[in-house]
Amino acid sequence: TLKGVITADKKAELYVNGGKAAAKKLDDLITENPIEALQIGTDTGGKVNGEDQPIYKGWIERIVIRREK
Repeated sequence: TLKGVITADKKAELYVNGGKAAAKKLDDLITENPIEALQIGTDTGGKVNGEDQPIYKGWIERIVIRREK
């Protein structure tokens, strides 16, 4: 299980199977909707860092996106 959290003080935290795996302060947090929609497993629009990314060939069982206040 992967969980990503962006805290009120602009820190991104990554949790793997319930334990915090990484955290990083975000200097340039996106404050408006991006032009492209969210894509998981592939990227059919703009390239990340100008490079092609591989298509994920595994199984994604469930994705939950929740905004907490």
